[in-house]
Amino acid sequence: MKHPLLNPKSLHYQHGTPTIQEIESQMGIYACIGFAKGNMIKYKSRLDHKGQKEADLEKLQTYQNYLQWLLDIEEKVNASSMKKLSKICMPVSTLCEHFGIEIDYAI
Repeated sequence: MKHPLLNPKSLHYQHGTPTIQEIESQMGIYACIGFAKGNMIKYKSRLDHKGQKEADLEKLQTYQNYLQWLLDIEEKVNASSMKKLSKICMPVSTLCEHFGIEIDYAI
């Protein structure tokens, strides 16, 4: 699965491990869902206030895509018999690895 937050146009993604990969290696899926929702709220709330409406709309859409990507992963995981507490606490990268969901962090 191609990661929806990686943007090859962003120069800061071209060196080292992408920040989102670090986040997902340490946070559970529900924390990442909250991260996505929080960013959606941020970009939506500032649409008419920072003079960067087009850029903020693009970022809002990016985080909407990320949220859907996470919900798709959650749906695949929920189809399993794995205990809910394990799913909540397991980092996203580990969860995907456990269920054979490959994440493409390449830019």
